Amino acid sequence: MEKKRIMQSGGEVRKLEGDIPHRVFVKGRAFPGLAMSRALGDLIANSVGVSCEPDVAEFEINTTWD
Repeated sequence: MEKKRIMQSGGEVRKLEGDIPHRVFVKGRAFPGLAMSRALGDLIANSVGVSCEPDVAEFEINTTWD
């Protein structure tokens, strides 16, 4: 889902040689190289699909569960 959004926005996700995480880049460019798909305040990354919207889930907690 994250990678699809980035690719549809003109970005690409790739792993650099010798690097551990996959990173988000402007397609065909060496920037921004962000190692996450959600961030606040990065306007370049935002232009290629990095989102500031949180992915929220709600779970019921039952104290009797192990």
